[in-house]
Amino acid sequence: MDLKVATYHFEDRFHLDKAREIFQETPIKEDSTFLLYKLGNTAYVYVKDFGSVVFINIPKAIVTSVINDLSKENKSVDIQENTITINEQSELHVDFDTITIPNADPELMHIIALNLAQSSALHRYQSITDDLLEETRQFSIHLEQTGKVKLSRKQVAKYIGRTMNLRNKIAENLYIFEAPPLAWTDVRLSELDTKLSAELDFENRYRGIQMSLNVIRENHDFYTEILQHKHSSMLEWIIILLILFEVAHIFIK
Repeated sequence: MDLKVATYHFEDRFHLDKAREIFQETPIKEDSTFLLYKLGNTAYVYVKDFGSVVFINIPKAIVTSVINDLSKENKSVDIQENTITINEQSELHVDFDTITIPNADPELMHIIALNLAQSSALHRYQSITDDLLEETRQFSIHLEQTGKVKLSRKQVAKYIGRTMNLRNKIAENLYIFEAPPLAWTDVRLSELDTKLSAELDFENRYRGIQMSLNVIRENHDFYTEILQHKHSSMLEWIIILLILFEVAHIFIK
């Protein structure tokens, strides 16, 4: 049996009460950071507070309705699709976008949904980082070709602000890249979590984002220093002109 999975990520964090309003059912699992709903024998919806929703074997019409309701207050920016294969004769197996499990146990589904939610958040952070890095590259090319920085102090401030906002989001949700507590005491769940983490390449993807952000921060410091020097030089010329004006004024008198 193949179960289709769709994972959506939104720009901002969720208020889980919003999800409670949408679903009439009582979650089969929940805490302050997530809700897990079972809507059928093999149908699940997982809502994570950092902005991800995972639909497992949910009809397209229901997915569209839920996303539309959530999008009224929070824009959906990313979607990823996977397949879960249930094979009672098979062991746990993870291969690219296909996950094979022996049954549709809620705990297994929870681990799968959590990892896919984490991956979608990481994908979004990577996309934002790539945009910032490309912007940084364009500034560097302009500096190389013209010898001038085409950024104003306000533009640099906004540039720094975007990077700080991304860093804060990652720091706020840093726990999403850690093994979930439910996998600590169950060998089967721990094995699935480990395989998913390895296949989704969390460690290398996260390290890549941090390296890119470090490059961007170095550019921040460089551009800020240049603009401060430019501003200081301008102030020095203003002071010199004022002194010359005063001297000229004295001679005229």
